[in-house]
Amino acid sequence: MNMDCGVFGGWPYLAYQYVQGVGGIESDFAYPYCSGDGKCFPCAAPGYNVTRCGQPPEYCNKTQSCGDKLNSNDFVSGLRVSSWVAVAKNERVMQAELVSRGPLSVVFDASMLQFYHSGVWDPWVCSRTSLDHAVLLVGYGTEKTLLSEKPYWLVKNSWGENWGEKGYFRILRGKNKCGIAEQVTSAVLE
Repeated sequence: MNMDCGVFGGWPYLAYQYVQGVGGIESDFAYPYCSGDGKCFPCAAPGYNVTRCGQPPEYCNKTQSCGDKLNSNDFVSGLRVSSWVAVAKNERVMQAELVSRGPLSVVFDASMLQFYHSGVWDPWVCSRTSLDHAVLLVGYGTEKTLLSEKPYWLVKNSWGENWGEKGYFRILRGKNKCGIAEQVTSAVLE
């Protein structure tokens, strides 16, 4: 069963496989992400799974969809995905992989994320198994306050620079908060 929702979501490993299959990826300048910005209306991709992803939008513009916009002449030179790897469900391993590989794709429960504004996010309620949002883990650190220290992951979201901390958020590190360590992957480049 295909579990990819195209521009409307899906599993990162399927995105890696897609990029590998088409032979490359365009730069953000050549093909900017626009889903949800009110300026473009892409259609559901072939193989879109209604059961898993819900009903696609009633209106879409085929010329703004990947099938019509994909142009191999605009692929980033020298950037090809050869495979992908799953990272162990262990935050210390994630930290080491982040240092050695670079940014990691993570999937977690973002059901309360729309309420985030700033600081180290530590929601009282979230699931480690109902994973519903893929983001990019880009760093880690520790927020020091007068009375405590909070270790955190630095994460880039796809909701634009006007959300969170200029498009990023920090989530508590070391507790598998909201399932942040459950589905961690990285592309392997040629």
